[in-house]
Amino acid sequence: MVGPHGETDSFSQALRTASKEAWSGRISVSVDGRQVGAVVLRAGRIAWAVCANQPEDLGTFLWRLGRVTREDLDVIRKRYEEHQGQRKLGALMEEAGILPRSVLQRCLLLHTRRAMSCLATYPKPLVHAERTELTVEESMTFSLGEVVPKLGDSEFPQEASTGAVIVGRWSKWTAENRVLGELSDLPGYLAAGVFAREGEVLAAHAAGEIDPVTIGVFVVSVLESSARTVRSAGLGAVSTICLECDMGTIVTQWLDERRNHVVVVVIESSANTGMARYKVGARAPSLATWAGEWQQDGQSAKSSVGVREGAAGRLE
Repeated sequence: MVGPHGETDSFSQALRTASKEAWSGRISVSVDGRQVGAVVLRAGRIAWAVCANQPEDLGTFLWRLGRVTREDLDVIRKRYEEHQGQRKLGALMEEAGILPRSVLQRCLLLHTRRAMSCLATYPKPLVHAERTELTVEESMTFSLGEVVPKLGDSEFPQEASTGAVIVGRWSKWTAENRVLGELSDLPGYLAAGVFAREGEVLAAHAAGEIDPVTIGVFVVSVLESSARTVRSAGLGAVSTICLECDMGTIVTQWLDERRNHVVVVVIESSANTGMARYKVGARAPSLATWAGEWQQDGQSAKSSVGVREGAAGRLE
């Protein structure tokens, strides 16, 4: 195993060790003497990652998902330069009221996941791990399992195939994902998911090399922007939408009147879109009930935590 100030040729081993030993620091990845990326950790949790092959920074990623405007991005980047890079883009956006914390956290996870996937594609990297104390907001960090699922398992694959594990997280039915079961029977099925309006994942599943979480965040953004446009045209509210793209067709439907939850299904371009829309519509009532119960359970859990924390505070 790599020590806190050592080198190794295994990216996964360095991450596994850092997580297990819960240390803070930086894992740098180099190829042929050139640094190609890095992962920053705080107490074994991942704060952020960057890769030279990653096509876009966090700001551009948020803009492409429709979470920020070009004007917002220009303002925040100017502030970033004024702080000489000492403040993160995400923190500046939250401070300016451009993005709520829940959305920022979800998008930061997706962006970090993509960076890790890019880093994992290098066939013969030299990995240098250096322990150092960093000032990082712990609430905006992620466990290794959230960023690279199954990394702690003994059957973790070779480095060259690590990128597939990122999306492989959704390749099997879990207890939460079984609620989507009937949708997988659709001809040409690729992926499905249920998402909260702010981008939180309630359930997600994919049949192939596709990350339904990224798609879900994108779709929610498209639905919100479409709803604003349709309302301004006096056409009422948007309940369903179909998007055609190179990888296939995306069928979506809001699950409740307040538009708190949405179901998303991705099928191949050659598949029957009408059948997918019918199946989504038929499944929507039961999914809406499940999403409502899921939300209530989450609120009850938060209330219980609040009571316990309050009691602990009084005892202290």
